[in-house]
Amino acid sequence: QRFVEREGHGRVPRRHVELFEDGDLALGNWCGTNRSLVHLGSLSDERIAALDALGFDWNPLETNYQRNLAALAQFVAREGHARVPQGHAEPLNGEDYPLGDWVINLRHDRRGGRVPAERVERLDALGFDWNPTETDFQRGLAALAQFVEREGHARVPDGHVESFQGVEVLLGSWVGNRRSNFRVGRMSAERIAALEAVPGWVWDPLEADFQEGLGALAQFVEREGHARVPTAHVESFQGAEFKLGSWVSHRRINFKEGRLSAERIAGLEAFPGWVWDASSP
Repeated sequence: QRFVEREGHGRVPRRHVELFEDGDLALGNWCGTNRSLVHLGSLSDERIAALDALGFDWNPLETNYQRNLAALAQFVAREGHARVPQGHAEPLNGEDYPLGDWVINLRHDRRGGRVPAERVERLDALGFDWNPTETDFQRGLAALAQFVEREGHARVPDGHVESFQGVEVLLGSWVGNRRSNFRVGRMSAERIAALEAVPGWVWDPLEADFQEGLGALAQFVEREGHARVPTAHVESFQGAEFKLGSWVSHRRINFKEGRLSAERIAGLEAFPGWVWDASSP
């Protein structure tokens, strides 16, 4: 009774100890004991009525679920989706509910088979996303497919934002993160295959650029008999216009700055007439 008068509710935390002058009472345990007794049919009607009069919560797990469900419904009505940010607290009826943590726990419980079918159906009706990581991947993949279909290649610029089904997808960041995941071995075989099925997809765009430039240079050398590419020269290569003069200039700059690997240096020096200093005779 004193706890209710002070706190305004009868939801005593499980480990709560209520302090008294003549001794402390493990009130959380006491409440748990009374819940167990009522489930066993061992608590008298008089005691049940006395606890009811204090607003005693006979099923705090269900109460918490229903309150968080109401908080989620409020979030969905306001935001238009059920993707609750991690750490988000939702204000409802004068209380802040740790909704971000609650939805994470729900997903964990679902994977462990601990969410009843009726709860799954209710959450599905709110548009709850049980696997946001997979949803994000599939949305990114679809946005990438749209980009490729429109642009004719899969070389998404850094910072590019793709408008897809009414959502702004940070596609430049998304493809960069996928490549990072691939390099550190944090991508499933299924996702690797899905990306490699996208026309023009490459895991290392810098290496792809270098190999494309090397191929265009080889074509130039075979035709012209030397590797002295004019600065502004554009080479028609594999159906595209490749700025070969600019490319070789940048490779020379990379070399001077010590930012060219031994393998790339050897690859360029293998061309007849290649020089690192374009001003040399």
